[in-house]
Amino acid sequence: MHKGGCTRPAWCRMTRTAQEGFTLLELTWVLFILAILLSVVMPHFSAFLFQMGLEKKAREIFTALTYTQQQALNQNCSFGLFFDLTEGSQEVTCYLQKGYDAQGAPVVDPNNVLLNPLLKKPYITRMNQEGLTSDSRITEADFGGNPWVEFNSMGEPNHEGRITLAGADSSYTITVSRIGRVAFTGD
Repeated sequence: MHKGGCTRPAWCRMTRTAQEGFTLLELTWVLFILAILLSVVMPHFSAFLFQMGLEKKAREIFTALTYTQQQALNQNCSFGLFFDLTEGSQEVTCYLQKGYDAQGAPVVDPNNVLLNPLLKKPYITRMNQEGLTSDSRITEADFGGNPWVEFNSMGEPNHEGRITLAGADSSYTITVSRIGRVAFTGD
């Protein structure tokens, strides 16, 4: 023992009042301040999450385009993407080109849909998933007046065009040039 005092460390030498804890009033004030901070931060955070979800969908479509183009090159045949712009159930389907219907649209059925190489399921991207709000959608998919694009065995598209995805505060555009270059831009 030391001359003149206690041998306990400083953190153990608290007074009796400090060891009793916090009062209910102090805890109430802390919770009140946290509630105010959360009410300020949450709208910005949810907008950020929405924008991230929209960007993720745009990047999924970009990846689907480049994958379909690569499959056309690898397998030496035509592959395409069909953009269903129906409100509430928008989806993008990657398919093997097998012909056209009476209206000139490509025949897209479960038997000719490309498989996603990672998931081993049909390569279909749906817009109405992952908590995106109803105002996030594909606003444009135009390839020579058609909502689909097909890549030939040389990776060239049948038409140049673009896809635009838009939300409340942001939009993303994917363009396909006449020579087959696929580009992604966003704001």
